Amino acid sequence: MPCISLSNISFTFPNGFNLLKDISVSFGSGISGLIGVNGCGKSTLSKIAAGILQPSSGSVSKPQIVKYLPQISISPGDKTIVDLLDIGEKFRAFKRISAGIGDENDFMILDDDWLIEERINRALNKTGLVGFDPNTPAINLSGGEIVRTTLASLYTQNYEFVILDEPTNHLDKNGRELVVETINIISRSAGVIIVSHDRQLLRQVNRIFELSNLGIKVFGGNYDLYHEIRTAEIEAAQVNLMETQKELKTKIRKSHEVIGDQLKRTKVASKTKRDSGIPTIMLDKLKDTGEKSLKRTIETHNKRIEESREKLLDAKKNVVPDKKVKFDFREGGSHSSTLFACTEINIAPGGKPLWLNPLTFSISKNDRIRITGLNGSGKSSLCRVITGELPIITGEVTHLPKQVIYFDQTLSFLDLNKTILENALEKGNFIISETEIRIRLGRLGFYGDDCKKTVSSLSGGELIRAAVGVLVSMPEAPSLLILDEPTNNLDLKGIEMLSTSLRNFRSALLVITHDDDFANDLGITAEIRL
Repeated sequence: MPCISLSNISFTFPNGFNLLKDISVSFGSGISGLIGVNGCGKSTLSKIAAGILQPSSGSVSKPQIVKYLPQISISPGDKTIVDLLDIGEKFRAFKRISAGIGDENDFMILDDDWLIEERINRALNKTGLVGFDPNTPAINLSGGEIVRTTLASLYTQNYEFVILDEPTNHLDKNGRELVVETINIISRSAGVIIVSHDRQLLRQVNRIFELSNLGIKVFGGNYDLYHEIRTAEIEAAQVNLMETQKELKTKIRKSHEVIGDQLKRTKVASKTKRDSGIPTIMLDKLKDTGEKSLKRTIETHNKRIEESREKLLDAKKNVVPDKKVKFDFREGGSHSSTLFACTEINIAPGGKPLWLNPLTFSISKNDRIRITGLNGSGKSSLCRVITGELPIITGEVTHLPKQVIYFDQTLSFLDLNKTILENALEKGNFIISETEIRIRLGRLGFYGDDCKKTVSSLSGGELIRAAVGVLVSMPEAPSLLILDEPTNNLDLKGIEMLSTSLRNFRSALLVITHDDDFANDLGITAEIRL
C-alpha cells in the first residue's frame, strides 16, 4: 500500500525563521486529516510531502505519482476545463498532433499518452460533467461546475497519493458533499491527506495528525473521537499540573520545616554540650559533624524540590492555555421589535430577476437567522439589500435596521490602512478609553503592540479576530450583526473563539455559513433558504 514517510523534516525561511523542526511522521493508506492552528506549517508540510517544496533538512520517502490539490477556487480566470484538470498543455499538444499540425515538441509533451481524451471524458463523467467540451472556458461554468471539474482532476491519473489543502473552503452544500464523495472513492485505491478545519469533512477520516510547535501527534479515528480524546488529555494535563504544583509547594514547606527543626535541634544540642564541660577540640568536631549533617539534609531537600520543579515544567508543556473569550456585549440600540421586513422582493444583479420566488420575511430583535443556498443563489446580495446598499426591482421593504454591521467576506467593515487599535477607537467614537480597548483586544490575542498591526498585514484568521475586537470596543452594539462565511479562514481554535464570543451577543444575528457545526453553536432560530 502507498505510504509517505517524512524523517526529521525541518523547514527554515530565508530570514531564519524555523517553521518546522525535526518532524517525523508516516501517512499510510486510507484518509488522514492534518490539523493545527493557522501558521503552524500544515500547508508547508503537505507540500513537502507532495514533493513540491524541499525541506531545509531531513528526508522524504513517497510514491512516484502524488497529486497535490490546492484550495479549490471558484474564480478560474482565463482557464479552460482542461487547465482545471491540470493537463491543458498535454491535451492541446494532442489536439495539434491529431489535426496534423503538431511538431516535435508536441510529441515530447504528449509522451505517447494517446488515450488522454478518453481519460478526460471518463474523469468528467465521474463528477457529473457528461458531454462537456474539454476546451470550454471555465468562465462559462457555474461555481458548482468549476468545483466538479477541479475534483475531476483527481481521476485523470491513477494517483498513488492525493493531498488536498482546505478542499471545502468557500464551497456550498452540494460542493462539500461532492468533495466527500470524491475523497471516499479516491481513498479506495490511493492514500489521501486532507488539510482542513471543516469538522464535517474531518468526520470522514480514519486518523488525525495534529501539528503544533511541540511536533506532530497522531490520533486514531475521526474528528469526534479526536475531540473526545483531546478534551480528556487536556483535562488530565490540567489535573496533573495542579497536583504537581501542590506537590512542589508541599515539598518546599516540608523542606523548610525539616531544615528549621534540625537547625533548632543543632543549636540546642550545641548549647547543652558547651554547658557540659566537653573539651573545645571535641566541641569543634561535633559542630563540624552537625553542620555536615545539616548540609546533607539541605542538599537532599533541594534535590527533591528541583525534581518537582522539572516535573512542573513538563506538566506546563502539556497544558493548553485557556483562551475562552467572554465578552459582555452591550444591548443593541434599537427599541423596535422589527428590524427588517420585506414583501415579495426581488433583485436583478445580472439584469434579470435572481429569485424564481420573490422573498417575504422579517427580522426581529434577538433573532438568530441563517441564510443558506448554493453558490450564486444571492446570499451576499440579500445581505446588501438588508443593509440598504442594493436596490430591489419588485416588492417592498417596510423596515430597515438603523444600526447594522456587515462582516462581508473581505471585512470591508475595517479600514485596511489603519491599525487594529485605530479602527477600534474610531468605530467606538473614542468614547471608551484606549486602555480599556487594549484590554478587550488582548482578550482576542492582540497583546501589547500587536494591536498596532496594520489591518492590511493580517492573516484571514487575524482579520476575523480584529473585526470582533473592534465590534466589542463599540460603546453600543449594533441592532443587527451580519456575518458572511466568517469561518472560512479560521482554524478550529479560532472557530471556537468566534462562536463563544457570539453566543454572548444579545442583538439580532444574521449569518451565512456552510458550517453546520458553527451554526448549531450559535443557536440558530430560523433559516432563509435561497
